[in-house]
Amino acid sequence: MIYCKLTDLNSYKNYSENLKEAIDFIQKNDLKTLPFGKTVVNGEKIFINKMESKTQNYENLKYEVHHKYIDIQIDLDGDEKLLIINKSEDCVNSFDKEGDYALYASSEPDSICKMNTDYCAICFPYEIHMPCVKNTADIVIKCVVKVLDD
Repeated sequence: MIYCKLTDLNSYKNYSENLKEAIDFIQKNDLKTLPFGKTVVNGEKIFINKMESKTQNYENLKYEVHHKYIDIQIDLDGDEKLLIINKSEDCVNSFDKEGDYALYASSEPDSICKMNTDYCAICFPYEIHMPCVKNTADIVIKCVVKVLDD
């Protein structure tokens, strides 16, 4: 997982062509102007889900993991915490291949990233993370850039 300032995203362009294209899109476009819902950047290789989410205490949420897609989590308005656990045996559902996710029970995090409009988090496949945890804002408007891990 990478937690960095949005201005430092260039450092991670060399990971893959898809990640480079996603970072270029982020840097060249005002994500605040995107409509809510799904915006396709490059077919199923790169797309963006813009949403408004209520933040909650972590005990009321579940961790998630993906196998095919990298998540780039970006807050556009408000703030939140993004929690990370290193490993969990507490999967609460089987892996949904079509949706590319599995959910894990809430537990104490191994790491906490304080997210706001200056920072982003890049969660790679198999990294278990929990977005939308309450920090100071009750609502966060955010984009999750989904990047096919090539």
